[in-house]
Amino acid sequence: MDRPITLQVKRSGLPDLTLVDLPGITRVPVEDQPKDIYNQVKAMIMHYITPEESVILNVLAAEVDFSTCESIVMSQEVDNDGDRTLAVVTKVDRAPDGLYEKIQGNSVRIGLGYVCVRNRTDADASHAAARLAETGFFDGHPELSKIEPDSRGIPALAQRLAAIQAKRVADSIPRIRQSIQKTLIAKEDELQRIPYAANSDAAALAIISSTIQKRRDIMTGLIGGRYGQFQGENSMHYAARLHEKFNEYETQKRGVLPEFLGKKYTESCKDALKEVAGISLPNMLDQAVLRQLVQEVIDSIEGPSLMLVDDCFSYASEVQQAVVAQSCSAYPSLNNVAQLQALNSLKKAKDSTIQMTKNLLLKERRVIFTLNHYYMDTMTKIHEKIAEYKKARASGEILKIDGFGSSTASLADLVSNDDQAARDLQINMFSHAKVMHKRLCDVIPMEIRMSLEDALVDDTDTAIWGAIQSGNASKLAALKVADQQRRVQLEESVERLRACEATLLDIAFDCPKQIS
Repeated sequence: MDRPITLQVKRSGLPDLTLVDLPGITRVPVEDQPKDIYNQVKAMIMHYITPEESVILNVLAAEVDFSTCESIVMSQEVDNDGDRTLAVVTKVDRAPDGLYEKIQGNSVRIGLGYVCVRNRTDADASHAAARLAETGFFDGHPELSKIEPDSRGIPALAQRLAAIQAKRVADSIPRIRQSIQKTLIAKEDELQRIPYAANSDAAALAIISSTIQKRRDIMTGLIGGRYGQFQGENSMHYAARLHEKFNEYETQKRGVLPEFLGKKYTESCKDALKEVAGISLPNMLDQAVLRQLVQEVIDSIEGPSLMLVDDCFSYASEVQQAVVAQSCSAYPSLNNVAQLQALNSLKKAKDSTIQMTKNLLLKERRVIFTLNHYYMDTMTKIHEKIAEYKKARASGEILKIDGFGSSTASLADLVSNDDQAARDLQINMFSHAKVMHKRLCDVIPMEIRMSLEDALVDDTDTAIWGAIQSGNASKLAALKVADQQRRVQLEESVERLRACEATLLDIAFDCPKQIS
């Protein structure tokens, strides 16, 4: 019922009009009409008269009270001021008396005015005869002849409708054009974001090269603290998150080291010295004991050090996967290859970094060495503190040393040879451990950073290119099916919108009102 029947009438000299002839309002269904015929007809009428672009042509019989017409009530629901409503008063020859006053009073707010027409009757032999009779009727009627010529007669109605439609089209063109341009820009922007499909091997290689370079640029930016499209995703702030892990490592490593100047460590030193008693003089630092204690320290920090490597590479792998997905998501095959090669590059780098870390710790175990003046500075500072304490012994002051914990033992009160030997060993271990701590807190993170940067950038690029064979470039550069389909849809939409805009400009020149 609601499917429109389109009829085109072409004839030279006819006004250019598009009319929708809606069914009359039916309240009582007859014969095989549906029971809800009224609701269906009303819904159809409202569908066509609601849009602001529509001009409502309200057909009213001259003999009825306009204010009681349901068509008037419907039109006022969507056009209360009547700005786009034109009334056509039919059958004026049947009830001409008082009609002039009725349309002049305009009690139902018809904004576009009234056009009165005389319908063709059986007495009219042709349309031409009907129009002549219509003209004679209006000219000869004492009241209706007062109606302006452009508001009476079917020819005047056609011209009025054509003029109204032309004006409304002209007034609507800027808004419609703006809407078209806004939609066109949105479609073109979306189209720009969808990569092109490769139409040759050379084009495929160019796409692959551009995509790999995009991945490299994003990754290099993250390493350098330039977060770009990931600005709002803190988990992708690679440089900052990696630095946090290094700080956590430094804190964790401090936590596993013993309190070198405390009573418990004094006893450990005494126990170690007992095992070499008689081999050397009490005041001579035994290298075997020192090496044993250093190895115990290294044993305690090896776990956190290797965990740092694992944690950093796991995090870098997550970042790398996100960056590859961001760069290659439009090309599924290339994305798969890039993800695999990126993981392989990180795995190789991780294995070598773990070995490097173990080698660094092995060097600390085997070579007890430093040229850093901090070692002697620390020892000197402690001995100065002991001397200060001895001077203040009577006050009962307890020695406090800043560093790896505070001493609760009074090193200055140790008087026996064994006590003094343990104290000297404690001071040596405290000073050397601080040097090792600072050294490893710099060297291991620095090695991790360098290894990661090589793996995330150059090594991954090399691995991806190495996996690309001469015959598989086109396959790797194939777009996702959804992207291919969307690109075609967008290209068609853009083409149609451009055609609409051009047509709109042509219409603007044909309208009475010039549109700039």
